[in-house]
Amino acid sequence: YICSYILNLCQLIKVKPFGECNLIDFGNSEEIAGYSFTQLIETSLISGHMANKYNNAHIDIFSCQFFSPNEVISFSHDFFSAEDCNYNICLRYKEK
Repeated sequence: YICSYILNLCQLIKVKPFGECNLIDFGNSEEIAGYSFTQLIETSLISGHMANKYNNAHIDIFSCQFFSPNEVISFSHDFFSAEDCNYNICLRYKEK
């Protein structure tokens, strides 16, 4: 399900995945246990961690390719049926 999210996210923001999604379930303690992922993209990296105990997701998109943060927020919120979300946006690139 997480890898499907990443592939759909790549399509949404129009970036090309580079290689396969790296997804691992890890964590020696209940505080940090969950799935972590990385997906290289031609313009940088998408990464994240899903914390089981807190039922939340921490997702980072680092890209030189411009994309709409609001579209990503809405898409991610809907995809995971989130009750709420917090986000930080740091634009590195301005659309021309």
